[in-house]
Amino acid sequence: MKKSGFAIMIAAMLLGGCGGIDNSVKDADPFMVHPQVSQEDAALPAPFTMDKLQQALDEYINYRLWYYPENTAGTVGNSSFDAYIGQSIDVEIRSYGEGIYASLPKKEWLVAFVEKEGIVYTQGQIDPDMKAWPGGDYTSIGSFSLKISEPRKPVFGDSPRKTKMIEASLAYLDRYYNDVSQQGADEEWEGTTATLVDFYEYEMGTTAWLVRKDGAIYNVPMYFDEENDGILAIGMKGYHVEDAEAFGPEEGYRYLKEVEDASIKIKYGL
Repeated sequence: MKKSGFAIMIAAMLLGGCGGIDNSVKDADPFMVHPQVSQEDAALPAPFTMDKLQQALDEYINYRLWYYPENTAGTVGNSSFDAYIGQSIDVEIRSYGEGIYASLPKKEWLVAFVEKEGIVYTQGQIDPDMKAWPGGDYTSIGSFSLKISEPRKPVFGDSPRKTKMIEASLAYLDRYYNDVSQQGADEEWEGTTATLVDFYEYEMGTTAWLVRKDGAIYNVPMYFDEENDGILAIGMKGYHVEDAEAFGPEEGYRYLKEVEDASIKIKYGL
């Protein structure tokens, strides 16, 4: 059931307006400039704003278009955005209890928003059959129009925190390479190239691709563990293939794109 966020706010304003004059307003400096807050932003929990939600959704859609284009799969999925390229779509922002979501036209899916360290981003799409679906009543906060542009290389950004994450990732890669090269024949691993896949600082992990000189490709995922202002990269189970031809169309496309976009590449065993 849809409830109007504006109606709730107006009622609260009318009820609150029955008291006397607020002395803090009466005595305020007349030359002080107070920032204007829209009704939509006032209805959102901090640090969410309509601008931040729009930017986060645009970033998410572009990421999907860049790394998961429909032409690699050969089918049009309900979660894809390729059909909207060049169009403007109307997006409704909803509040389900404490959760903030975007409802998109012609799609039953919702896009979930979260924040970390003050950064607003999406957690991907959910449909009514998923356990994460919020259900129940929602409040319509507001809406905006979003132009779906041609996909462009994502800007992952830099920060002091991300620098620590990168340093932790490279330290883990050194440990990983030393372990695997000692377990096998050293000559098999000489000249191995390691590519660290770029990531956003709010992500909980990343991955790396190690390519040996014989063409074998190793996927090396890791997650970040944060303790006492320090960051440690911990490895997870990966996999390997004999060469790039062993990838399926979608995975092969993403592998090539991630390696092409990455700015950190290391040569081991020279």
